[in-house]
Amino acid sequence: MSNTRYGLGGLLALALMAESGAASANGRYPPAANDIVFNRADPNHMLLRTTFGFLQTRDGGENWDWICERGTGNPDNLAYDPPIALMGDGTAVISVTFGGARTSGDFCNWAPPPFALSDKLVVDSTWIPNDPAGALLLTSNWSEFGYVNVIWTTRDNARTWLPKNVQGDPRAFMHTVEVAPSNTSRIYVTGSYYRPTGDSGLSERVGQFLRSNDGGVTWTTFDLQLPGNGPAGLNDASAFISGIDPTNADRVYLRVAHRNDPKADGASPTTLRVTHDGGATWHDVFSTDSACFGEFPGMLGFALSPDGRTIVLGGQFGIYSGPAPTPASPNVQFTKISDVKNRCLRWASSGIYACGQQPEDPFTLARSTDGARTFKALLRREDDVCPLSCPSGSPVQNTCPGAWNNASIPSLSISYLISANETCCGAASTQTSCRWPSGPTYGGGDVGATCPSSGPSQGCGSSAATATIAGCSMRNAGFAAPGLLGVVGGLMLAWRRRRRRRSNSGTGVSAR
Repeated sequence: MSNTRYGLGGLLALALMAESGAASANGRYPPAANDIVFNRADPNHMLLRTTFGFLQTRDGGENWDWICERGTGNPDNLAYDPPIALMGDGTAVISVTFGGARTSGDFCNWAPPPFALSDKLVVDSTWIPNDPAGALLLTSNWSEFGYVNVIWTTRDNARTWLPKNVQGDPRAFMHTVEVAPSNTSRIYVTGSYYRPTGDSGLSERVGQFLRSNDGGVTWTTFDLQLPGNGPAGLNDASAFISGIDPTNADRVYLRVAHRNDPKADGASPTTLRVTHDGGATWHDVFSTDSACFGEFPGMLGFALSPDGRTIVLGGQFGIYSGPAPTPASPNVQFTKISDVKNRCLRWASSGIYACGQQPEDPFTLARSTDGARTFKALLRREDDVCPLSCPSGSPVQNTCPGAWNNASIPSLSISYLISANETCCGAASTQTSCRWPSGPTYGGGDVGATCPSSGPSQGCGSSAATATIAGCSMRNAGFAAPGLLGVVGGLMLAWRRRRRRRSNSGTGVSAR
């Protein structure tokens, strides 16, 4: 789901992949979770996307099975965080780099997509409200005539997919798709492109917001003003759909990333915008473009309550909460309720879920049952992650054991990366030595700056926030990834050079 599905860095990596052919390594450090999706017919069934593979639980988070990227058909050098989904019959859907999306009912054997979808880059996925067997995929692929953007719909648990073209500007690479809960014929899509400014050879970054009132047959397109427009390649602001009001199909929330900073994930200041008229006009609700939000002001998490009345949002700067704006009360006050860092937020019937990054955060996945004020760990990186055991000959069994336990170079194995202990998997998990001791409280502390008390850029004041962390003790991984930031920086520079050439020449860049 696009309201919490991606960290902004994941979308940057996807754009790098689509427009420059860049790649990075499997099992990237530090280990982190950045999205979680739920089976709407079985709330105990969850699928978690991480930087070291995919995790699935069928018992509400008590036990987790791990598989590698290559087990789903993705390459080991996975360069972006692929969209994921769970269908009502338990089928998992994981996108494959320029290979559509593969599906599996048992997590061991992964069926290929239909031929028409088999060479497409899936940039987003979302469910169809009130239909556990329904979902959408959004693909965006470069052609000689520009980007071809298509929505693929399934109503039979991902067995078949039907395409409908998105009628936006062919220069626009699409980012997100969402369906209105109160009107499933209302579909929204966002994208972005560069538009020349006069004869100077420069371009400005333009966002696109598209609305369909008839299930994707026809579209109305609105341009979005993005912050900090400058010479092409110096501004890469983009807008992503974060949520739609469950009772009002015209009220949509966008996260607008001001820039894509190569130095670290979550480094881009972000503005939250809302429309009350289906995209015709917009109002800024909250912004992290202030020094008091620290070095990493990216809004990586957004969650809307099931009744649409409350918003929680967050990132490495903690978690804020406030009432949903209305036309009568457009300016709302957000309050910092927790110092818990997070890389995604998801509001489900069982609570609010937060993704973490270890060892910096005290959990990989945690849940709050008090409105994001306190969290309890559901998943930490040692002892409760077990490689899935699959039948001999299955794709997962053929590929993933080598990634989990690299006999030739142990320090490159996933088990080493996350400090997992296989002796605590399965039946052994009931042993005393495998039980998780109580952890420290987490929260409090002032981020140390003075911020406005009202307006879109609101307070960084702290409040007492405690998270009860229960789980395994963990060893330090004891290593880093030398050169990783340099590689990312180099990829970003290459991407910007391509952007400049594209803007100066007026031609597109073929996706590879």
